[in-house]
Amino acid sequence: NRSFSEVLEWLDIYGTKNSIFQGHQLHKIKNGIGTDADAPPGLMLTKGERFLFSWPSVSCHALNIKTKFRGRSTGGSYRLSRKFTIRHTEHRGKPISYAEWKKIGRGVLAVTNKHLYFLGSGSTRDMKERLSNVTSLDPTNDGFIVNLSLKTRPALRFEMNEKHAFFATNVLMLAQSE
Repeated sequence: NRSFSEVLEWLDIYGTKNSIFQGHQLHKIKNGIGTDADAPPGLMLTKGERFLFSWPSVSCHALNIKTKFRGRSTGGSYRLSRKFTIRHTEHRGKPISYAEWKKIGRGVLAVTNKHLYFLGSGSTRDMKERLSNVTSLDPTNDGFIVNLSLKTRPALRFEMNEKHAFFATNVLMLAQSE
């Protein structure tokens, strides 16, 4: 019994214990068995939806596609009477699309078999995305990017610990395959 506790202590030092736990949870998700994790407070599930896993203290950013116009305008004012003026204008410009990351805030990232939830803490807004809208996952050095099939908001970026990000992307891929 003493040697088992020494092995557990050794596993805990190198972080292997957490990796074994994550692998066990992935195995449960892959085989359709419920995970041991508790759903975060405030998560409202729809009919037929199963909670899989959540991660606290995640920073969320949304990629917004915006359009601005660059060009010139010309025109003149013609006074017809003391109280009446006509303005003639012409605009010559081109729409220019650009993208910017907008910080949503910090909160809890939760994954179910149908949706990806971001539950904001405090004044941060909540977000809900269908897993069917997810086209790909891109790892970054501080988290991962979820690419969506939406025109005005094509991506979400989640910042978290590198090991948690690797586990989260695996959970998302398994949830999509269900």
